[in-house]
Amino acid sequence: ARSLFEKIYQTDKKNIEVLSSLTMLNMDMSNLIDAYAYAREMQQVMPGDINVGLMTSVILMRLGKLRDAREMLLKLRESYPDRVEVLHNLHSVETQAKQHQQAAQYAMAAIELNPTDPNAYNNLGASMSALGLKNQAKAAFEVVVALQPGHGTANANLALILAGENKMDEAIVLLERVLKAAEAKRDEGNIQAVRHNLGFQYLKAGRLEEGWRF
Repeated sequence: ARSLFEKIYQTDKKNIEVLSSLTMLNMDMSNLIDAYAYAREMQQVMPGDINVGLMTSVILMRLGKLRDAREMLLKLRESYPDRVEVLHNLHSVETQAKQHQQAAQYAMAAIELNPTDPNAYNNLGASMSALGLKNQAKAAFEVVVALQPGHGTANANLALILAGENKMDEAIVLLERVLKAAEAKRDEGNIQAVRHNLGFQYLKAGRLEEGWRF
């Protein structure tokens, strides 16, 4: 697919659909330098476009260029103050930079913009957990599950908190739910991670046969 798009690119270097496809394909293939180059070309064709900016900021984060990603997102926020996606990406930048207090502030700003956005509450829960505020993290993850019962990350995080409180049965039920959803989506990476966690919880609960099987 990349080879075909590259051939089209040689005849039409300003075609935004081709540039977007080449950017995403190279991201999927972890060719981040090439992905960034195509993203920069998209910025020249569509300066100030929010979707191009968001995609470019993700590439910069994956390259470890957090300062550049932050600067780009702050400019986008000035231009698009009502777009919650910008705040989500800013949360990711600060989380990667281990600035969890600042990350939490962006999560709360996203909640103010959209009080029913499960991803904003999930981000807040992650930041609260990183700050050692387990009760606040648990409350945030519970809101996520209430808004979106099948949210895999929130359920998994909530299960770990419950396990830490020795509420093993509740933790296991949540992880079993996450595993079932991951298997339905054939999400192999997530399946293995959940099975690993679930196996430990089975062992802690004394369900040895199930624990060793996982």
